[in-house]
Amino acid sequence: MIFIILIASFLALARSSLAYNPRPCIGFKVPVEVQANNSIYDIPRVDSNVDAVDLVRNLVVWSGPNATSRITAPRPVHQTFSISARLCVPDGGAKASILQIATHDTNSYVNAALKAGYSILIYDRLGVGQSDKPDAYEILQAPLEVEILHQLTILARSGQLVPSPLTSKNVQLPKFDKIVLVGHSFGTAITSGAISKYGDTIDGAVLTAFVYNKEFLATGVDSYGWEHAPESDHKRFSEFPSGVIVQGTVSSVQQIFMKKGAFEPDMLDYAEEVKQPAGVGELLSVGMIWPLPAPAFSGPLLIALAEFDFPVCRGDCKGVVDLSTLGPGLWPKASDISLQIHPNSGHGLTLHRNSTGHFQVVFSYLNEKGL
Repeated sequence: MIFIILIASFLALARSSLAYNPRPCIGFKVPVEVQANNSIYDIPRVDSNVDAVDLVRNLVVWSGPNATSRITAPRPVHQTFSISARLCVPDGGAKASILQIATHDTNSYVNAALKAGYSILIYDRLGVGQSDKPDAYEILQAPLEVEILHQLTILARSGQLVPSPLTSKNVQLPKFDKIVLVGHSFGTAITSGAISKYGDTIDGAVLTAFVYNKEFLATGVDSYGWEHAPESDHKRFSEFPSGVIVQGTVSSVQQIFMKKGAFEPDMLDYAEEVKQPAGVGELLSVGMIWPLPAPAFSGPLLIALAEFDFPVCRGDCKGVVDLSTLGPGLWPKASDISLQIHPNSGHGLTLHRNSTGHFQVVFSYLNEKGL
């Protein structure tokens, strides 16, 4: 069965990733040629807030078709996309040759990774920020985004990621010997898809705020407050095409991402400021990439969840994940699978007061596993 998954995390975006530059970093756009097997879905067009509300009704009505039944034809894609990225490299150290590729993360995580000695690549997912914004129905889908992440991984390993004219005396690029994929929420779904399909190219992974459990999907699409992005905020989202939706209010952002009492008020304002939209094709296609077995992945895997994650665990992640069955089924050759439930945090892990504790867990785990 292919599920309609709620794409919750769009906070690691153009402004949060590409505006960051207190340390040696290179910002660039990289052409990424990909081939993917997308699908054509029978889904209503969304060109207004009225359409966005009706989309939600269309997706959740009990008598409606599931995502699998909505597929009317395959949609092969072979195209080159411009992806906006930033590569940050620490000033030397033993871990500088270990590259973390983060799909959705915030400035605070980038700072922490650099402080821990890691190189880190952050990028604007296709369809948001300064990356290309293709058709949101047939092109902007999860299978294509997995291929983009895979190609970024290949380019990084081969030393061809950064265009040579952009290298400078302030940034010494090491040869990346090991690559760790880091995902958050929908970024974890993309990361998991890459692990499933290309596990032998990845040395380790950190999956945050997105894992299958007994409460998963209990929070429905009607909890997100979706609006048509260009109508919701024309100044910010006027360049986005048909079929792009966004959480319409700061209260909707809080409901999904934040736990009252665990964040500073300005962080909620920040979350609202950096939110980015999603395409309806992404909503329907995540089940094509997740959760799927990763037979070739043999590295260590850390799953990190917030204690009070509303969209993933219906507000309480304690005791809902069964690694004894989940692990062997999805990652049978992983050298280690560990689960961390981070206390007093919501879905937006890095936006809460104790996010530094989450960072310490991640980096300690990787260090213990030789990464």
